[in-house]
Order: sequence, then C-alpha cells, then structure tokens
Amino acid sequence: MDHKLIKKENIIEKYILGKLSIKEKASFDEHIETCPKCSAELHKLIHEKDYIEKFVLGKLTPEESSFFDEHYFKCDICFQEVKQIEKVRLGIHDPVY
Repeated sequence: MDHKLIKKENIIEKYILGKLSIKEKASFDEHIETCPKCSAELHKLIHEKDYIEKFVLGKLTPEESSFFDEHYFKCDICFQEVKQIEKVRLGIHDPVY
C-alpha cells in the first residue's frame, strides 16, 4: 500500500473506524506489519483517542471495539499497555527487587 494513498484517503482513520472494504483492510493489515511509520501513526491515533483507557473501562463504541478487539490481541505494545492499566486500576504493582 502506498503512503500517498494512505494519507490522501485517510486510510488509518478509516481502518480504526472499520470503514475499509475487506480488500482494503487486508492490504493495510499486510502493510502495517512491515511499516514502522504507519504502525507509529496508528498507535498515535490509538493514544489520541484514548482507546486503551476506554477499552479497559468498557467505553468503546461498537465500531471502536470491533477494531480494537482485533488489534489488541495482535499488538504486543497495546496488549502490554492494557495489562498495565488493568493492574493500576486493581492496585496491583509489580514487585521491586
């Protein structure tokens, strides 16, 4: 997938909102696995929109939830952030040695 097209067509935002066709989504899924620039942009949007906090609190919209449920299990970064927030909310702290 071409970066000019991604920017021009607002592909990352559409990806998050579940507004890509099956073909476009598959193409972007493949692209993002090997593109640090797009991965960083995706994670920037995830943080700007507070998806991780909303996920932990159960406050994602159905569209957001559909995207993030799938993303969360494939992404080590988001998975670890969710786990950390859950620990903080529950008052669980990693032991300090």
